[in-house]
Amino acid sequence: MTLEELNQLPEEKCSKALFNCCSSTAWADKMLKGRPFGSKAELEEQAVHLFRNCTKKDWIEVFAHHPRLGDRKNLEKKFAATSQWAGEEQAGTAGASESILSQLEQANLEYEKKFGFTYILCATGRSASFMLESLQGRLKNRSEEHTS
Repeated sequence: MTLEELNQLPEEKCSKALFNCCSSTAWADKMLKGRPFGSKAELEEQAVHLFRNCTKKDWIEVFAHHPRLGDRKNLEKKFAATSQWAGEEQAGTAGASESILSQLEQANLEYEKKFGFTYILCATGRSASFMLESLQGRLKNRSEEHTS
């Protein structure tokens, strides 16, 4: 989608498109009100500014709309609007063994139970083993290290 197309989208469609980029209702609403954007740089500057000013509630909303690492089965169903992006990001899980995927699933559940939200990691170019190791390392943290 071009900048011009984004600026000209009907409000409801634009709101959906923005929400697909960052699943915070508050962020998407503020971005929508910022239209029209004069340049790609202006759009990116506003997006980053608003993202950095999200509240804890906004972050939890974003995390709730992010697929779990390695959860390729639910990736396509629950996150249909963004499954291609997430699938590309999580491509490192494609060739992983059942053992690694099972451990990743279990660690994800433990993380959510302990901290109350999905574990987020930039997974692009990372192997499933790396994702698992990173997640297991984070499980050792205290809750206040994740929520401040």
